[in-house]
Amino acid sequence: MGKLLRFIDADYIHFITTKTQNRVSLFNNKKNCLILLKIINILRNQLKFKLLGYVIMPDHLHLLIKPSAENSYNVSYIMMMIKGCSAREINIAEAKPSASRTEEIKHLHKDPTRLGEGLALPDKDPTRLGEGLALPDKDPTRLGEGLALPDKDPTRLGEGLASPREKTWQKSFYDFPIYSDKKFKEKLNYIHNNPLKTCLVDNLDNYLWSSYQNYYLNNNTLITINYLDD
Repeated sequence: MGKLLRFIDADYIHFITTKTQNRVSLFNNKKNCLILLKIINILRNQLKFKLLGYVIMPDHLHLLIKPSAENSYNVSYIMMMIKGCSAREINIAEAKPSASRTEEIKHLHKDPTRLGEGLALPDKDPTRLGEGLALPDKDPTRLGEGLALPDKDPTRLGEGLASPREKTWQKSFYDFPIYSDKKFKEKLNYIHNNPLKTCLVDNLDNYLWSSYQNYYLNNNTLITINYLDD
């Protein structure tokens, strides 16, 4: 099967679909959703693309984005950065010991005879397990802050970041260029109705991870979006 052609004309809005590797429900996790939105927002400011709609589903992501006419960052580069940076931050967050695991370690500390059972503890104090890990922040809504995205030289964005890990995103993505207001509204409605169609909620007002919140509830708490007349 041949490669899909990518439309790079900045006059187009792009309807993007990208899936998690093996369709794993990675975004049933609230913290992962917050990380992804944080990364999208950071990169939107860095790469100057417009975000006109989105929905985060458990195993895939839909975006409506429009690249800037002022630079050469096309959709392929934008998606490479979104997937690469979010994969990195999610993997870092997953390395943080859970609260239940921390409590378990504290209990082990009270019984020295059990220390080290199934664990590689480099420190004599197991309550300190995990100290020194490069965790972005204790507040998941701020995850991604401090990401090394050079302001002065955007061409170096992503240097030193690992490519998307297999357990995070599938390698490619689907790109549908939108040429008319009618088609834009069709795709936007499709995005917004996804959670209802898949029975994640019985009322779209209750699904947080979608631009439905922005368009219909004027809720810009998680992320702001652009509108057609912006």
